[in-house]
This record gives sequence, C-alpha cells and structure tokens, in this order.
Amino acid sequence: MNYFESQLRAKTKELEKTKDELQDKKRKLTGLLSSKTTYVIRTDLQGNYTYVNESFIDTFSHVHGHAEELIGHNSMLSIYGPDRGKVEQLIFELLNKPSRTIQIELRKPLSNGEFRYTMWDFSCLMDAAGNPFEIQCIGVDITRKKENELHLRNLSHAVEQSPATVMITDIHGNIEYVNAKFTEATGYTESEVLGKNPRLLNSGKQTKAFYTDLWGTITSGHSWKGEFHNRRKDGKLFWESASISPLKDEDGNITNYIAVKEDITDKVKSLTKIEALLSEKERQNKRLTNFTHIVSHNLRSHSANMEAIFTLLELDHKEIVNNPYIEMMRVSADRLKETIDDLNTVLDISMVDTDAWAFISLKDEAKAAWSSISQLACDAGVKLYNHVPDGFTIRIIPAYLKSILLNLLTNAVKYKSNSPEPYIRLGAYVSEDRYHLIVSDNGIGIDMNMHGDKVFGMYKTFHERPNSKGLGLYMVKHQVEAMGGEISLESLPDKGCTFTISIPR
Repeated sequence: MNYFESQLRAKTKELEKTKDELQDKKRKLTGLLSSKTTYVIRTDLQGNYTYVNESFIDTFSHVHGHAEELIGHNSMLSIYGPDRGKVEQLIFELLNKPSRTIQIELRKPLSNGEFRYTMWDFSCLMDAAGNPFEIQCIGVDITRKKENELHLRNLSHAVEQSPATVMITDIHGNIEYVNAKFTEATGYTESEVLGKNPRLLNSGKQTKAFYTDLWGTITSGHSWKGEFHNRRKDGKLFWESASISPLKDEDGNITNYIAVKEDITDKVKSLTKIEALLSEKERQNKRLTNFTHIVSHNLRSHSANMEAIFTLLELDHKEIVNNPYIEMMRVSADRLKETIDDLNTVLDISMVDTDAWAFISLKDEAKAAWSSISQLACDAGVKLYNHVPDGFTIRIIPAYLKSILLNLLTNAVKYKSNSPEPYIRLGAYVSEDRYHLIVSDNGIGIDMNMHGDKVFGMYKTFHERPNSKGLGLYMVKHQVEAMGGEISLESLPDKGCTFTISIPR
C-alpha cells in the first residue's frame, strides 16, 4: 500500500467518523426539537422569531399564536411578558460574550391569568466565521418544582413556628432535627442535641418496658401515642404528650422517625389536684353518709320511744292523754317521724348507683308507672295519653326514671282540673345530644309569678290538698340533675302544667 492509499483510507475513516457524529447530533437535535417536555425557540439578533417547536406551540399558542403567526415577528412582547426587562439585559450580556450559555427563570402567562414557571438556557448560534447569527432558547417547565418548593417552604415555616415540639431522628434514634419549640421546652439548643439520642431527656421515672413497647411499635411501622415524664436541661421534670410515627420512602422502608410533642405539665398538675380533691370529696361524702345513717338511726330510736310512751299513756293514764299539751307533744312526735321518713327517702335516692345506666323503653316504663296508680287515676277520672313513639329507648338510671314518672303522674292526678275530661299527655323526642321527655296536663296549674322561684323546693306546696308534703318535685329535680339533665315548668292557674325534662345522650 502506497502513501497516497493510506492517506485516502485515513481520510475516509475520519469522514465516516464525522458523518456518524453528525448523525448522532442530528438524532439528538431532532429528539430535542420534537420533545413534548422541552420548549425550543430561535430568534435573529433583533429578537424576531425564526423557529418554534411543537411543544412550545402546544403549550402557549393561546397566548402567542401558531407557528406561522410567530415567524418573523418580534418575541419581546409575546414570549417574555412581565420578565421582558430581565431578558433584554440577558441578551445584551450574551451578545457581548456569545460563546457562553446563560440560564434564566421566566414566568409564562396562561389564558386564565396564571403563570407557568420555566427555566431557559440562552445561547448564540455561530456561523462558520465564528460570528453569532441567531439566539437559541431551550426551556423546560418547572411549575411543579416551584410548587413543591413553596409547599416545602411553607411546611418548614409551619414546623419551625409550631407551638408543638417537633423532633426527627434517624432509624437508630439519633436526633437529626428539632424545632425552636424543642429548645423552649427542654432547654437544649439544636447544636447540643444533633446526633444524640433522645434518652438525654430521660428522667428515670418510666420503666424499661415502657420504652420497649414504644420502640416495638414504631419499628414495626405503626404510630405510638403516649406520655413522657422527662427532665429538662436544668433538671426540672416536665410532662409531654407525644405522637411518634415512622417516615417511609417510596418502597415502604423506614428512613426516619418523627415525634410531635406537647408540654402537658400544667394539665397533669391540674388533674393531680382534681384527683386529690375528688378523693377528699369522696371521703367527706362517705363520712357524711355514715353520719346521716347514724343520725337517722338515733332519731328513729328516739321517735319510737316517744311513740311507745304515748301508747303506754293511752293505756294507763287516759286522763293525761286528753291534756292539750300532751296532744301537742304527740303531734310534734308524729311530724318528727314523718320528717325522718322523708329525709330517709331523699337519702335512699342519693345512694342509688349512678353507674347503673341502662337503655329503657320509655313507653313501657310509663305504662308500668301508670298501672301502679291506676286505681287513683280511675277514681279521679283522669286519662293518660301516651304519645311516646313505639321503640323509643332512653339511656337513663332506671330507678330515677321510675321515681320521676311516678311523682309527675301522681301529682297530675292529685291536682287534676274540675273539667269533665281531665287528662295527662306524655311525649318524647330526641335532639342532637339530648333526650326530651314532656309531661303535660290540663289540671289546676300553678301561679308561676307567685311561686316560680320555689316550685322545686323541699316542702313547698301550692294548693290545699290533704297529704301534700311538697317533696315530690324536689326529688324529681334532684334526680334529673344527678343525671346531668335539666327540668323546666310552664304553667298557668287553671290551664295545667307542662314539665320538660332533658337528659344528655
């Protein structure tokens, strides 16, 4: 092979290599120009469009028009919009040094008034002599990235300014982040705790099993909630309510743990005081109950002795019994016995187990109460209209419900009207958070202007009736309020009474 043949072959190989490189660049350029996610624009040095790719037209034709409408027209007013000043300055710098590429972020307006955020590379296209003849702009949409950055920035500000303590650790429990509230709550600065384990807050007040349960829960991928009794940097103890959750990557692997905690020291102190007060109140109530039983027993004994003495006097000294002073003493003794019986009745009501709540059929319970006074109602000619819906159940203390119905129905019969058709109506309904029971009658009623403030008082009577003690409404109110409820009365003389009782659901 002579010299010329070898040179020819070398040149041929070089040309083939150059051809392959050009083909590769052509493929890349074609791919770039046809890309659905990349915008390509070229302008002459005066800013007039010479080329726009389909991706740009598809996205912004509603603002800038189609390709045939753009070519030859100036780009400064249409493409750059509110960022025109920045672009003019960029092109000035680029033409002064055309060999470089300058990157810029621009806002592109949409038809609805919003913007697309885009990132562009501006560069000059050079002719064979090395002089710029066009400006090429290649851009991508970064709107989602900007939104994510804004979201992360807002989230970061929220965490930093949160009133709760936020702490993030790695999978081994070493602290990687704490917010400002952490320093306020614990006294430790961020630099003092980064890389360390949260056990530096351990007060020794909680057991090893407590922490074993915590770590077992979060390492298995679940959230843990509980309370810490921790120690501040200055040695003071404090309580925290905490929620600790694992953070996972896209594959579901735990990468970190995040703890959100609230200082509840004041709440715990308040609860401790309340528990102490309740405990003392319970002891006082127990002592008062014992005292009441003792007094009741002793008074009953004395009352029984007095009754026995009067019985002996009647048998052996009848002439003394007729003495007016002896008669006054006997009446006083009888009233003392009645008072003791009444007080014991009230005490028995107070001693009902208030935990014994149950769902009761109100209609059936009303029928049972009415049945127990049926003879009294029949003699008085009073009718009961039971409008309680079938299947209506009420969660209540059964013993209280029986007593309430019996007292209200009995009173309505005793204080019936003189009309030919005396009646009692019973109804019920449920609101969002309460049961409502309504008992109304057309009886002789009560003058509320005169007696409204003492209707539910003990030993308060408002009509001259035999055997009226004024104890029934007192007990009803006491029982309703013991269940967290309320009772009200609307009444007019000779128009009857309407009692409304509401009990929390």
